[in-house]
Amino acid sequence: NEVMFRSVAIADTMSFLNDSVLFTMGARHQRVEQDSGFSPTTGLPANSYGAEAVSPLAGLVVKPLQNVSLYANYAEGLSQGIIVPTGQGFANQGAILAPYKSKQQEAGIKVDWGTITTTAAVFQIARPLLVTTPANYRVYDGEQQNRGLELNAYGLLMPGLRGMVSATFLRPEITKTSTLAEIGNDAAGVPDKTFSASLDWDTPWVSGLSLTGRVIYTSGS
Repeated sequence: NEVMFRSVAIADTMSFLNDSVLFTMGARHQRVEQDSGFSPTTGLPANSYGAEAVSPLAGLVVKPLQNVSLYANYAEGLSQGIIVPTGQGFANQGAILAPYKSKQQEAGIKVDWGTITTTAAVFQIARPLLVTTPANYRVYDGEQQNRGLELNAYGLLMPGLRGMVSATFLRPEITKTSTLAEIGNDAAGVPDKTFSASLDWDTPWVSGLSLTGRVIYTSGS
């Protein structure tokens, strides 16, 4: 499988009220090309797909206090098409589904407490819903929305020791589909919560050498 992404973006940030309000607007042109199932005799791909899109992006930051930032943003992105897995009985196994666009909205707050920074954000990502038809084809049908809450804290715990903790809570919901009875159900394949924590320690015996450890927990979908 081979995937090639190309992207060109242009953006501009405008500031107001002594940089207490920042507004960013821009656009991005993306192209994705995907080949899979290369023939061992000819070297040519059995499946190929290419698509391109121009996507907008926008962001707003408001600083009511020197150490507090409120923000909101919107972005769209082009993602590579999913390859239908082989060996699982799908009628279109090995096929490359078309690249798809996803849309994301996010709003949050960031507070700098000095040595520690905390963030909290709510977000929503809309993307096509992947389903299996009665004829056992794997296809896109409708839309799923992944709504979530993300909490982070990171910074200097003591001289030479930095830490980070993060928690994300997700609700992947089916919002559009030809099977009306499934609207409102949880979408498959998305964990409903993840947690992570890490430490980064500067060793006292070698200048510039740090040791890092991280723990990540991902729930079932």
